[in-house]
Amino acid sequence: SPVEEEEVGLGVTFRAAEGTWVGVVGAARSGKSCLVDAITGTLQSRGGGTVWLDGEDCAKVPHAEVVSKVAVAEQRPFVFHASLRFNIDPIGEAQGDWEIWAALEQALFASTVKACPGKLDTILRGTAFRWLPGSTPGLRLTPRERALLGLARAMFKVHVRRSRLLILDGTLDALSPADRARLLERDLGRNLAVILTTRHPAPAALAKVDIAVTLTPHAPPEVGDPKTLMSDAGSRLFRLAASSSHSHRWLGVEEDEQAEVFAAAAGGQYLPDVGAIVGVAGGVAEVAGGA
Repeated sequence: SPVEEEEVGLGVTFRAAEGTWVGVVGAARSGKSCLVDAITGTLQSRGGGTVWLDGEDCAKVPHAEVVSKVAVAEQRPFVFHASLRFNIDPIGEAQGDWEIWAALEQALFASTVKACPGKLDTILRGTAFRWLPGSTPGLRLTPRERALLGLARAMFKVHVRRSRLLILDGTLDALSPADRARLLERDLGRNLAVILTTRHPAPAALAKVDIAVTLTPHAPPEVGDPKTLMSDAGSRLFRLAASSSHSHRWLGVEEDEQAEVFAAAAGGQYLPDVGAIVGVAGGVAEVAGGA
């Protein structure tokens, strides 16, 4: 299995076999980035924790080998002041443009690129761009487009290097509810384990993941089946999901539809007339916009 066991000094332990989705949920500074950095080897695990990848302790294999097996889609990836093609494939690994287009398609970014006059030759405005007389400003990406660029870059790595683990590090937080639903419906790779990190546990994500890891500062992590945790009004996952719904962070134009998914994940029923979820741990949970 891609990730056999994970314990990185945050007190987190889980196993992610291929085909498994793990959702890591937590507010800012809860430890999500430390978890990702420990898995990729950027940060040395603390407290004797270990990361096993394909049956090997990552601390005992060359870092380059670990990097080749893990593809990370960052929410705010670095953008080169260069063509879109270069931003996806900077070292020329593609056998043809079709591999780049395949990655863009999976990342929901192909239609945006096709609308650009230069297509793959479109120059993007780099992260560190500074305007100088005679310089080409390049296309400035929106936060959504930048997140999808990061996802396309990761999917290209999955295709070309056969990476075994895909990490969506905050990618969902930059997308609309509709984009999130479309992305989560896609088969990103049957031989992959997928770890997604998010500040706001969207219902569509909760319905997708097999293991939920809730991180809270200065508290032990909560790890378990998302449906079981969402059926417990006292769980940290349930409380975080409820607070996110009240702040309108995951309820968009499809508010009733999203609330129905949330209710189903929690084992309850959504009553649109009163804007409430009932039948969850014997209680009632209001949702954003409810009475």
